[in-house]
Amino acid sequence: MMAMNKQVAITASCWSDTIVAIVIGASAFWLIVGFGVLDTSNILWLTTVSDTTTHYLGWVFYRNDGWHWPPGLNPNYGLEYSSSVIFSDSIPLVAFVVKLFAGVLPPVFQYSGWWLFLCFILQAYFSIRLLRLVSDDPWIVYLGGILFVFSPPMLWRLGGHFSMVAHWLVLIAIYMYFSSAERTLAQKCKWALLLACAAVVHTYLFAMILPVWGANVYKRAQAADIRLKEFYPEILVVIGSALCALWLAGFFPLRSSYLSGGYGVHRINLLSLFNPHGVASVASDQWSYVLPAVPQGAGDYEGFNYLGLGGILIFVLAIAPAIKYRRLVLTDVFKPLAIACLLLTVFAITNHLGFGGVSLDVWLPKFVIKIANVMRASGRFFWPVFYIILLACIWLISKTYPRAVGISILALSAVLQVADTQAGWRQFHEKFSLNSSVWPQSIYSDERVLSLVSAYPRLRALPAANAIKDWDHLVNLATSVKIPTDVAYLARANDAAYASRAKEVDELLRSGQRLPEDSVYFLNREFATRVIPTMAAEDRMFVLSSEVLIYAPAYSAKGLNVSLPVASSLQDLGVVDEKK
Repeated sequence: MMAMNKQVAITASCWSDTIVAIVIGASAFWLIVGFGVLDTSNILWLTTVSDTTTHYLGWVFYRNDGWHWPPGLNPNYGLEYSSSVIFSDSIPLVAFVVKLFAGVLPPVFQYSGWWLFLCFILQAYFSIRLLRLVSDDPWIVYLGGILFVFSPPMLWRLGGHFSMVAHWLVLIAIYMYFSSAERTLAQKCKWALLLACAAVVHTYLFAMILPVWGANVYKRAQAADIRLKEFYPEILVVIGSALCALWLAGFFPLRSSYLSGGYGVHRINLLSLFNPHGVASVASDQWSYVLPAVPQGAGDYEGFNYLGLGGILIFVLAIAPAIKYRRLVLTDVFKPLAIACLLLTVFAITNHLGFGGVSLDVWLPKFVIKIANVMRASGRFFWPVFYIILLACIWLISKTYPRAVGISILALSAVLQVADTQAGWRQFHEKFSLNSSVWPQSIYSDERVLSLVSAYPRLRALPAANAIKDWDHLVNLATSVKIPTDVAYLARANDAAYASRAKEVDELLRSGQRLPEDSVYFLNREFATRVIPTMAAEDRMFVLSSEVLIYAPAYSAKGLNVSLPVASSLQDLGVVDEKK
């Protein structure tokens, strides 16, 4: 009977935790984001920032295309330079599932709003599950959950990196580290599933969870008093599952441009926990009404890990208890995780140490820097450490102070956290309040342009480069008539392909040959002056603006009648033909 009553109590607690998590997560979402973004036809709020724009447009191309192998490939978004849905940061995990229903979805459909809502709910839920490991007191757990949900590093990503709002994946990893030391099949499958899911949400999340899993493997090996080689099958399965997920999402093959610079620039500053300023050059990116901005390096915003005023309060009050319990870090339970946290912190700090506005370089071999450049935004790798610090502070408060005092401290911290971080997240209100299913108007919205572009099987731009001027409007123009385009904004650009294309076009124009007739071309003035001398009688060069021209090869053969201004010669562009 006692066992039955205990089981009933546990079940009731799980249900109450779930309900409270939904209330906390939904309330925070309503307060910070608002429910307007849950309208799947509302795309206007996604067009304010290049990152969120490519999330959406990458998904539109992926949705409109057929299936490829691997399924994450998205060849119509970028053509020769394209890669996959993973590099438009369109959250492959969601894109895979939603694409299955593409045929029955409305013409305009975005899932970013519901993704953010789910992230808030799961952040609340898994923070409560994690806090249940350190306290049975619901007040401690639920107030602590508010601190986790109003985590500035997570909320800061609402500015544009929606896939990286999934901090709940990090919380699951920490929970799994502490929750079990068993070597069961279920435990192995859970880790394999977690890392595979993280890989197809964002590769950074996968990379930062990996050391936590490694620490868990070592902890379980110690607990069972067995050698690490006994875990080789699990290691193969877990790593194999993650690599398979990355392959399915289109992460491979790696290109040399993926190893481009950045490590040491996008670091965590040693004062980041106490610095409420995000991007140094943006005055409004201030996350506290009380604390002043701390000087920092230009790229330190990627290492934004501000604790929040409430987080700082419990951090300060936990210092003395932490000294008392310091030896716990050396125990078999905590030591592996402490080592993982140390490695993550060192990688996040980089060899270009920053202390406020002061920097110090530490020499590293070039090959190490080259490898580290794969994860160039290294400041993000502190996130697991951030949450472990927050968890430890809450545990120390609950362990050290009388219950009433501990609850009062956490209640005050939660209030301070919500109220003071409003200085930061209120900057998103204007963006999230936008509501329209229509793309913003521009010179590319002209019906004459739409008619012209629809007559060609492809849309191209010269010069060809990643994220060229007006790339978003050009890509949206291509989606309007459902044709592929070489215009794109990708997280990892294929620099070699762009260089090869530039050389090919240069040689073509130098020899006086026309550009291929299979595309309509949007050109800047420089390229227009080079293309005009190669034009045939049936070609047209239309003037969209003083800086944007449209080359329509074989225009007259298509039976079109577009009433845009025409440039028939270099003189029409105000250029003197030196050859004459």
